[in-house]
Amino acid sequence: MAVVSSLPQFPDIQISLTLFHNVLNANEIRSKVAELPYAIIDARSICSMEQVYAAIYRALVEFRYGKLKTKSLHSECLYSLSATSNIGEAYKNFGIKEDSQVLLVIQIVNKDQQDLQ
Repeated sequence: MAVVSSLPQFPDIQISLTLFHNVLNANEIRSKVAELPYAIIDARSICSMEQVYAAIYRALVEFRYGKLKTKSLHSECLYSLSATSNIGEAYKNFGIKEDSQVLLVIQIVNKDQQDLQ
């Protein structure tokens, strides 16, 4: 399942959400997650799409005003899902795990398909 959308406050930004089922190589993906231009979330930790969009919105606001607390916009999305201000806890609670089989992958780019990093 893939959804491409944008937020009214950020019309120049394209958000792609893709849900992958039956993932068998979570360990391999986990080892490369820092190199990938995506936020990869263990879908078991997500309650609703509103939760995901709220985190994306918060990350985009922080990005626009140069206030990112993490190294990238995609890691900021994962960080924004967490109720704590600890990035390690955010990755522990929402990041990909060894036994992850359902992954939500978020990619955020300009409408011209340029990565925002």
